[in-house]
Amino acid sequence: MAPNTTPSSGNASPTASVIDAPLVSPVHPTAARRPSDAITVQSENTIYTDGYVTSKFNNRGADVVVQESGRYVIKPTVTPFELRTQLKVPKTGYVVSRFFKLSRC
Repeated sequence: MAPNTTPSSGNASPTASVIDAPLVSPVHPTAARRPSDAITVQSENTIYTDGYVTSKFNNRGADVVVQESGRYVIKPTVTPFELRTQLKVPKTGYVVSRFFKLSRC
């Protein structure tokens, strides 16, 4: 029998596997980094300062109470929220992992 000279990952399946995929995938266009001033929200509830974006909104909901007679009483509620987002993205760590086999001595 002649030796197999076709390069292979060792996978017996005729279709490509994850092992055969390239190690670096291209960045999806929606995930690409953009300058922080590329998006601006124009609203009376949004305030821009040098380091932060502050946004205010009202979360509308309802409280429901069931009376003894079986009647439902619904009371609208409004909860004000204020969100503050830092414009500068903090530095994050870089993790490099490697799979290796430990050998015993």
